[in-house]
Amino acid sequence: MESDELKRLFGLRVQGLRRRVGMTQQQLADAIGKSLDTVSNVERGISSTRIETMDKIATVLGVSLAELFELDVPVSRDKETRKAVERLVRVVEGERAETVETLTKMAELALSLPWR
Repeated sequence: MESDELKRLFGLRVQGLRRRVGMTQQQLADAIGKSLDTVSNVERGISSTRIETMDKIATVLGVSLAELFELDVPVSRDKETRKAVERLVRVVEGERAETVETLTKMAELALSLPWR
């Protein structure tokens, strides 16, 4: 993954997690001891930040540093949708990969049907 794409995805992840907890950029900036411009630039993928700052961001947003880097996990802004997705993940957690793949294909098929 290229550097610009990595910064963009990381910024979207931070933005999504921040919105999920109901914080403004200014509140996050204050909580981590950085400027509003710094948070804005990170969220827009314009600049990267130090690992120490990333750790502060993760702590304030209530996730682990590893979770902060789960760049392929979308963060829904809709609380009900997020809870439903989290429930779905819990349902399939611990299942064999083949089972999860089959369930995924079934869900994709169901969601493509015209009756939705």
